Amino acid sequence: MTIGIILHPYGEDKPGGLDRTIFEWTKAMLEIDTVNEYIIFLKDKPKVLPELPGKNWRIEVLSGGLFWKERIKKSEADVHIFQTPVLPFFGRPKNSVIITQDYPYKYIKSKNIKEWAKYKIIYFYHKLSLKRSDMIIAVSESSKEDTIKFFKIPEGKIKVVYMGYKKICAVSESEISLPKNFFLFVGVIKERKNFFNIVKAFELFKKENPESNYKLAAAGKTGNDYYKAVKKYIDDNNLSKEIIFLEYLNDSQLSYLYKRATILVFPSIVEGFGFPVLEAMSCGIPVITTKYQGPSEIVKDAGILVDPNDILEISQAMSKLTKDESVRNDFIKKGYEKARQFSWQKSAESLLRELHGLIDFK
Repeated sequence: MTIGIILHPYGEDKPGGLDRTIFEWTKAMLEIDTVNEYIIFLKDKPKVLPELPGKNWRIEVLSGGLFWKERIKKSEADVHIFQTPVLPFFGRPKNSVIITQDYPYKYIKSKNIKEWAKYKIIYFYHKLSLKRSDMIIAVSESSKEDTIKFFKIPEGKIKVVYMGYKKICAVSESEISLPKNFFLFVGVIKERKNFFNIVKAFELFKKENPESNYKLAAAGKTGNDYYKAVKKYIDDNNLSKEIIFLEYLNDSQLSYLYKRATILVFPSIVEGFGFPVLEAMSCGIPVITTKYQGPSEIVKDAGILVDPNDILEISQAMSKLTKDESVRNDFIKKGYEKARQFSWQKSAESLLRELHGLIDFK
C-alpha cells in the first residue's frame, strides 16, 4: 500500500499545535512501518526539508498557489491523509481520509459581520469535505460527537484515534527567567483557550490567598485582539507584576518551564485533544483542565476537571492544589500513570489499522 500524507502546515518559523501534530504523527508512522510506501506532500518547498526516519518515503512539492491541493488528485497513492477537514474543492483523490480535531467556530461567537461570514465559509467547506471523505479520524470521542452533531455525518464513518504527545521533559533544558512559584498556561493566547477566565480565576486566588507568592506564567503566541483585551484588564487591575507572558518557547525552554511549574491551568472552551495536559502530567505537574471535550477524556480522575466558565471553580482548584500536599501528590502519581497510556507509536499503530481496514473493506 502507498500512503499519501498531506504534511501541511509545515516549515513555519514558530510551529503551533497543529504543525507539531502533523509532523509527529507522520514521523511515528514511518518509525513503525517499513512495509508500506509513503508520499509526503508539501505545499511549497520549505527552507529545510523534513527529517524523517526510514527510507520508504519520498517528497512531492505541490508548488503552492490557491488551488495547490487540486494537484493531489493525480497522486498514485492508495490512500490520502488530510490533517484538517479540507479536501480539494473540485474533486478528491481516492480513499481520502480526514483527521479532525475540533470546530472552534461552532463555540465562539463571531465579533462582526466579516468574522460571521468567515465562519460560515469555513463551516461550508468543512461540511463539504467531511461528507465527501471516505473515512474520518477523530482525535477524541468529543471530536467524533461534534462531527456527528454539527455536520450530520454517519457514526460508522468516524473512527476515534487518540494522539500521542512529546515527552517534553526528556528534552535537554534551556534556562529562562522564572519566579520560584508559578502556575503555568501553555498555548496561544486566544479566546478558545479561555485565558481571560484563567486570569480572573488567578486574580480571585490572589485575593483569597494574600500571603501567596505565586505568579501566573503563560507560554504562547500573543499579539491578537483577544490578547490586547486581556492585557488591558491585567494593567487596569494592577496585575502586571503577577502575570508573565513568555511568548513562544522552543522545546528546550518548555522543558525547563514544565519541570519548575506548580500547576498547569488549561480549562479550554474548545479543545479536541490537548497536548499540554499530557506534557504536564508526564513531567509530574498536577493539571486543572476542562470537564468537557478532549482533555476531560484524557485526564479523567488524574487531575481536577472544572467548568471553564466558572471562575470560582477554577480558583478553588488552584487553592486546593497549593494547600493540600496529599491531594497534589495523588494527582501527580495518577498523572504519571495516565500519561503512560498515550504515545505517538500507539497512535500510529491505530491509524495504520484503520487505513488497512478502509482498503480491505473496499
